[in-house]
Amino acid sequence: MAHPCFTLPPTRASKRDLRRGSYSGTGISARTCPSARKISYSGGSGGALGIAVGDKVLMQEYAIYSVIPPEGCAAILWRDAGEAQKAAAAFKPDAVHCLELGVIDAIVPEPADGAHADPDAAAVLLKDSIGEALDELGGLSGDELRRRRRARFRSLGTFEIVKSP
Repeated sequence: MAHPCFTLPPTRASKRDLRRGSYSGTGISARTCPSARKISYSGGSGGALGIAVGDKVLMQEYAIYSVIPPEGCAAILWRDAGEAQKAAAAFKPDAVHCLELGVIDAIVPEPADGAHADPDAAAVLLKDSIGEALDELGGLSGDELRRRRRARFRSLGTFEIVKSP
């Protein structure tokens, strides 16, 4: 089996850096090695979302994960960045909702006051979560990893119309 791959996608990659390929996730969906990604702090850019393609996507407990920060969304929708709480409530970028929606696979617990308050404890919690994620993938063939990865990301954003009885 190929060596596992773990990445921490940058959350504030500039468009210039993305065009230059500095943060490119090109080819990730075709890889045959187990891969895990971790979202920390604020996954508020399309580039960060695009490169977080992996077999297991982990998200820290107090992080947000979206294509735009709540302040940016509020500024576009209501022309007032002060409406960030309203925007966040509408698109639910928090870890619990991302897990419910199937966008991520697991929530990485953080110390009580957040990862920034106790980075050493946060690192231990992250290490444990990464180990668990990669252990789950260890017995799968490269072809199976690729098949599951493609199926997973093709299913995101789909919906089913349910008729009332």
